[in-house]
Amino acid sequence: MAYQHLNAEERSQIYILLSKYYSIHAIGIALKRSLSTILREILRNTKGRKYCYQQVHQLAKERRLKASRQPYKMLPSLMKYIDILIKKKWSHDQISGRLRLDNIQIETFAIRE
Repeated sequence: MAYQHLNAEERSQIYILLSKYYSIHAIGIALKRSLSTILREILRNTKGRKYCYQQVHQLAKERRLKASRQPYKMLPSLMKYIDILIKKKWSHDQISGRLRLDNIQIETFAIRE
């Protein structure tokens, strides 16, 4: 079964069920969604505030528009840097962590195909 993004109606149901103190498990059952989907939705959208489904849905739409299905083509400079780390036997997690620590974002070094 293919993954489907939560829609505005589902987000409003999450809001209502949360306000009635339903458990995450019960919300998942009510919406016929996995526990992890509900948990991820709530954690992503309640950092220091209440779950507000209208605002959350708008943010989700903006994230979806910003995200692109087009793959990035990395520039040679980034490929060379990653290749050096691979030759040093760094794992993928170590490399991505290093890039994050160095504040190197793939988008900075990438061009669209």
